[in-house]
Amino acid sequence: MSATTDRTEDVQPQTNHGWDNRRTILAALAPRPSSRPARRAISTDGPAAGADEPSTPGAVVRCLHGSRRAARWAVDRLNKRIPPHRRLRTALITLAALIVLVVALSFVRMLATDNTGPITATTRHRPPPTSQPDPSPVAAETILTGITASDYCPKDHGEQYSPIANAFDNNTNTAWICTRAKNKDGQLIPVDFGRDVTLTQIRIVPCFDARIPDTPDGVDQCSKHRIVMKLVIYYPKELNRKPDVIDTYGKRGYSFIPGGIKNPPKLSKLLLRVAETIDPPQSAADTTQTSEPSPADDTTTVAISEIQFLGTSS
Repeated sequence: MSATTDRTEDVQPQTNHGWDNRRTILAALAPRPSSRPARRAISTDGPAAGADEPSTPGAVVRCLHGSRRAARWAVDRLNKRIPPHRRLRTALITLAALIVLVVALSFVRMLATDNTGPITATTRHRPPPTSQPDPSPVAAETILTGITASDYCPKDHGEQYSPIANAFDNNTNTAWICTRAKNKDGQLIPVDFGRDVTLTQIRIVPCFDARIPDTPDGVDQCSKHRIVMKLVIYYPKELNRKPDVIDTYGKRGYSFIPGGIKNPPKLSKLLLRVAETIDPPQSAADTTQTSEPSPADDTTTVAISEIQFLGTSS
């Protein structure tokens, strides 16, 4: 027994290295079904068929395949969850929910528009500045008096000139009438208050505003002289202020600086300049005259019925 046992222990089984690829060989020898054809053999003599085609699909192709699979999965899930006899009803309920959602969003948007509507309308219909006379009455004590002034215009035309003092007498039946040299505007009126004053507003009547029956010849005097459109106010240089402008828009009555003079200055002198004038309107009374009226182009005079300075004496 011992000799036999020793002989058995001396004999060691040897490893079979010839069957390392037995699985591959057995799989190749196994019969293949008709639904699974054999793979193409890879030729070692040249490049494989279709070697110029990409080995993996592109990103776009993968996205398309993924979308199709997702759509099929969604349809399958929907078919499993919703029975065939309930699919039409489910589609109608979904459509109705979408319509209700759209209507609700439109209603909310309409409410938001209605809330902001009045503000926009108020901003768009803000009244523009106008040159209409100041509706609030001016107290007599705020109109500065004791003013002296001079003018620069020809004085050799007799009746066509009236002194500048007529513009500071608080009487619209008188007026300063100045001849326009070479039919051009730009007449200057230096003003001296005779003391320091704080100026808050300037008002003018831009034509000879004496009307029938207050006129001596029975004719509206505003139709006989050019009307001031723009009057520029220049302040003393030491004040370092920009000029103010009175736009009359060719209307009768008082015109003034809109909103008054900003940061009312303290001064004793200033300068007025007639920057622009327009032709006077044609008076209906002129048609009753025996002589033909002069054309507007022949009107070479400008008139200001009244100039008023508002403020306080220092």
